[in-house]
Amino acid sequence: MHLETPAPRTIALDAGDSFRHAWHDKVRHDIFAVLAMALSLVMAAPAFSDGGATPTCLDDKGSPIDWWVILKGHYGWEYVYTDSNASGVFSDIRPNINDKEAGALSLTMRAIQGGAYNEQLAYFAYNDAPPKKRPSWALDIGASSSDTESVAHAKGLVAFDGKRTLWLLHSVPHFPQKRSSHGQYAGLPKSSLLYGQSFMCLSLNAKALDDIMTLLRVDRANVFSQKIPPRLGDLLPFPPNDLARRLQATGLKNADIAAPAVTTLVTEFSKAKVTAFAKPPTWGQDLYHHLIAPYFGVGFSVRTWMHSELNLPSVSAGQDCHDSYFLMAFTPTEQNTCTSRCDSGTELACTFQQNILQVDEILLDKTTPLIHEHDHSKWAVASNNSTRPLVCIGDINTQKSQRTRGGGAACLEHKGLWQGFRQMIVKERQP
Repeated sequence: MHLETPAPRTIALDAGDSFRHAWHDKVRHDIFAVLAMALSLVMAAPAFSDGGATPTCLDDKGSPIDWWVILKGHYGWEYVYTDSNASGVFSDIRPNINDKEAGALSLTMRAIQGGAYNEQLAYFAYNDAPPKKRPSWALDIGASSSDTESVAHAKGLVAFDGKRTLWLLHSVPHFPQKRSSHGQYAGLPKSSLLYGQSFMCLSLNAKALDDIMTLLRVDRANVFSQKIPPRLGDLLPFPPNDLARRLQATGLKNADIAAPAVTTLVTEFSKAKVTAFAKPPTWGQDLYHHLIAPYFGVGFSVRTWMHSELNLPSVSAGQDCHDSYFLMAFTPTEQNTCTSRCDSGTELACTFQQNILQVDEILLDKTTPLIHEHDHSKWAVASNNSTRPLVCIGDINTQKSQRTRGGGAACLEHKGLWQGFRQMIVKERQP
């Protein structure tokens, strides 16, 4: 049987029908336009806007990212930037790290520090040189307003919500500051304009909070401000109102920790491993010479604050405690004690197994120098011939006085980032 396809039907519309159909088409078009705009805003929005609730590092575009690293220049706000999406390759010089509306540092800090009180997000800041005026965005917990030898030589911020943890390590005194009159991130203090500084932001899993707290307890971090909603206080090992005292071991019996701590943290997105170190003030040794380099078994080039006559010199593998390094590092009594221990074979660290070279000159890019007298940043990178591409960013200077200060560093094994730092180095001090 043959079936004929019916011809298309044409329905005549009067003027009213035409108007109604045109109106419905316009409404549908407008609805789709609004939905498309809303979707684009959601896709472009950062992990959490000012005062939001997900503790994650944000990149230059406000998108969540595993980690980023910033080195600020001296005599101004210029800086270079890299992150996990850029494979560790540093950007060209950028003009203004203190632009409060743009850039990875500002966007990340605005998301944590800005906006109204948020029950979904907790954070605290620590600094051996906290702001002279307490930040209004957080609870004043009575920390000293000046640098003190009794607390860790460490600076940073930790944010958490039970699902993720953000850890910002930096070298800037008096940071973060009091919020602006509009309740927003106030930027870097004017005092940081003169000197170079370093920053590392890590997006970590929830478990990292416990590990970070252990590290900060070992090095006695000076928590000066905190904002911890009651529902998140149970995530900490100490009551929030006792956090500063517990970390600094103030007034606590048998609270001294003799040995350093090493832990492995895991980033949130790529699951990259971060090796983090902390040394207690009672340990009495250098972070890089005696802890980090021996742990990894490779040499390092170290860049820290060199504005002192008591900087520790570069050393080569094979040097022992009879050499000039210990003339710098120890008092005469300590030198005699060390020498006798070496001679009797009871001293574990008699001989350096790795080269540790102080970095004298660097270029942030191919033409922008950062002289060590005006560089307050603190980082170390595995030696040129190293089999492990390690980069560490942290707290401690390689100076005699820092032997008895707590502090630490976080180390990434990342070839691109390692190459980026190695390319900056122009001159190292030879032993």
